[in-house]
Amino acid sequence: MHQIQGFLLAATAALGLASPAAAEWHKAETENFVIYSEGKEDRVRAFARELELYDALLHQLHGIEQSGNPNRPTIYLVDSYRDVQKLSWRGVGGFYTANEYGTYAVGQNSRIKTGYYLNGNSILYHEYAHHFMYRNFNSAVPAWYSEAFAEFYSTTVIEDDTIEIGRPANHRTESLQYYDRDSVADFLLAERGDSSSYSRGWLLLHMLQSDPAYAQRLARYLDDFRNGKSLKEAAQSLGDLDHLTYAVGQYGKGKLQFSIIDIADMPAPKITTSVPDPVEQELISIDLLRRSEGLQDEPIRLLKKLEAKYPNEPRVHFALAKAHHDDATFIDSIYDYVEELRRTLTEEEPGSKKREGLEKAIAYNLKEYDLDEEPRLRAEQAQAFADAEREVDLVLAAAPDHARANALKGEILMHKAATGEDDLWREARGYLVKANRLAPEDPLPLYLWHKAYLESGDAMPEVAHMGLRKAYVLAPESKKIRNALALDMAKLGQFEPAIAIAKISAYSPHAWTTDRKLLKDIREMAGLPADEG
Repeated sequence: MHQIQGFLLAATAALGLASPAAAEWHKAETENFVIYSEGKEDRVRAFARELELYDALLHQLHGIEQSGNPNRPTIYLVDSYRDVQKLSWRGVGGFYTANEYGTYAVGQNSRIKTGYYLNGNSILYHEYAHHFMYRNFNSAVPAWYSEAFAEFYSTTVIEDDTIEIGRPANHRTESLQYYDRDSVADFLLAERGDSSSYSRGWLLLHMLQSDPAYAQRLARYLDDFRNGKSLKEAAQSLGDLDHLTYAVGQYGKGKLQFSIIDIADMPAPKITTSVPDPVEQELISIDLLRRSEGLQDEPIRLLKKLEAKYPNEPRVHFALAKAHHDDATFIDSIYDYVEELRRTLTEEEPGSKKREGLEKAIAYNLKEYDLDEEPRLRAEQAQAFADAEREVDLVLAAAPDHARANALKGEILMHKAATGEDDLWREARGYLVKANRLAPEDPLPLYLWHKAYLESGDAMPEVAHMGLRKAYVLAPESKKIRNALALDMAKLGQFEPAIAIAKISAYSPHAWTTDRKLLKDIREMAGLPADEG
């Protein structure tokens, strides 16, 4: 089986990172991050400092107290742009992924500070700004604003004694020229983000934040949207859109100002660095390959070689269990993905370029992954689940208090129970309860425990509803947890918070049709019109 690879799921060749011993990893841990970097120790330490200062800056500027979260995102810094592309797809210089299993980002070790191209700093700053919004805003924002916000902070420059904020996004110059005459209404009133959100949206936000009167309009606009007004209604707070289009065009022709903040007296972040042992050195590269939407065949092959080298190492068994489990769950992911493409297709005009692209993507995936041969794929899936269970049992035999291994065992039993072995639901929940007891701040067991009750049809105790709420507090960036909570609250008649939470997913720049449908369904459950406004 394979793992989803970008929008068209293009198959990739064996990655350069498939040779784990090729580079030495260094690890840095701070209050808010776990960072792995190829190369020298000073690289990972320098980036850890900058990322902590960047996080502190975002909290300070938005009046949010730093409270810490035990579920720290993991950052991988690889040596080059090419290495990032090997882990993703062509044209991508860095990426961010958040799900119920954890949050991670991949970027470059590049220390370039300025220029007309995306660099290691700007990409990771952009992606972390999205993470910051999910963790701290607790409400929906329009899709364009999400991307403009991330772009605004992506150009931050952190020096020894200063931080520069609001520098021009020079890497968007070509896009700004392309969209120069387009109305701001094109992205202000759009449910989804597009390329103009990154460039012209950034310029609009830069202008709105540069003047107190504009800033007040922006605040009213965001409040109106947050409080239930439609995109069109909320946009009225920004004034006449034709005038705004003209104003942002003139603003872009001037010399943009940026702020310089003195940080000489700011406390230095606490950073602990280490060099992982030989086993972890190899596992880091393979796990990054597994997590980054690459083919699963190669991680499994590499892990089997590592297992032969370290036959009694629980860390290797657990990594192999996760790889087999990813292999097993791929089949559901790819069918869901194709179904989402089909749903999106129904929203597009006949003969449009986007509709044509969707049709090609559907045909490609049906052929590439033999989706018409479901019986064979389901048999392969069953074998992958069996392989995952075999490996996780080895982990639990050696380390019965391994929290994530208990969670994985529970999840595997959930699949078996859902496919015919009904008597396993209770046992599955038992493993999840143990995982939660061992790691009470881990959102995964809480989310899965609620899901196990939901899928089994057994009466759900109040504590399961409470557990799902805690999972969301711990990982609001996970769309699956967020959407599960929105629907759970709606079923309990708690429509106002359910709508607010579902709206976050529905107006995400990369929202699926399913996310928007969830919001409409909950509004209808509440007796409201399906569409806002």
